[in-house]
Amino acid sequence: QGYFSRFPKKEGAALVFKMRGGTTITAARSGIVVRVKQDGNKGGLNKKFRKYGNNIVIQHEDGSRAGYWHLQYNGSLVKVGDTVSTGQPIAISGKTGYALLP
Repeated sequence: QGYFSRFPKKEGAALVFKMRGGTTITAARSGIVVRVKQDGNKGGLNKKFRKYGNNIVIQHEDGSRAGYWHLQYNGSLVKVGDTVSTGQPIAISGKTGYALLP
């Protein structure tokens, strides 16, 4: 789904990609990992699941950030403070948080 669509939220500039659970996620751009959550173990199409959404946030050199969401439980391959390169594996896809599919 594209920018400003119904999901993930109308006012959000986000892209959603459908993929199989267990797919390796790579960094779209280089930067420093500033957040990792990987202890969520629930997901579904209900807002009550938002708090379970595993994610990684990468800060880029230009000040922008990229967030990778709905990751597998314990599916992070990086930790806060790591420097990542474009194309580097960072996580495993899952269906955590407010998500219908991985």
